[in-house]
Amino acid sequence: MLREQAFFPCLPIRAHALSRRSILRTDSHENCRLPKKTLFAKLNSKLRGYYNYYGFRGNFDSLHDFFYQAKRIIFKALNRRSQRRSYNWKGFAELIKAFKLRRPRICHSF
Repeated sequence: MLREQAFFPCLPIRAHALSRRSILRTDSHENCRLPKKTLFAKLNSKLRGYYNYYGFRGNFDSLHDFFYQAKRIIFKALNRRSQRRSYNWKGFAELIKAFKLRRPRICHSF
């Protein structure tokens, strides 16, 4: 992100967004060898906890950004499982539908 900051000085650095993504990265790297059912169950629990904590009115863009980053990181982790590419985005979208990945939602109205 710091390199991007040098090229785009008007962009703010969102420290909390960076830390959230880094937590997902380390978790996906540690858990990428788990069976898919277990992997998606753990990811859904992380997403549910994040949505419950940050899911207040006016924060949907941040929730959706976190959901997108989580999908992207898991997509990369699943493709690292073998020497071949396991999924393309179309096949990954079907996998998400099959395992019912939690979509962002607003939990608090205050």
